[in-house]
Amino acid sequence: MTMMMALPEKKTYFACLVVFLRFVKILSLVLPSVLLGFLVQPTDGCALSEYYCDNTRCISLDKFCNGVNDCGDGSDEPRFCSRK
Repeated sequence: MTMMMALPEKKTYFACLVVFLRFVKILSLVLPSVLLGFLVQPTDGCALSEYYCDNTRCISLDKFCNGVNDCGDGSDEPRFCSRK
């Protein structure tokens, strides 16, 4: 005897899609902050609004990845910068 499984209703698919889209929206809001936390780590020598250069210099966060070597050692302009 072959049993056929009933497919979930369209409402179930729609509910899953809504939950997934909410998850993606939350992830898109949280992920940049998490990644920025890895890139810009606060230290005792710099304020939270500053980037800590590899040469121990502090620069304003708005100078990070701006196309100008503000640190003097290039650490504020990593290869993956896309901002010009």
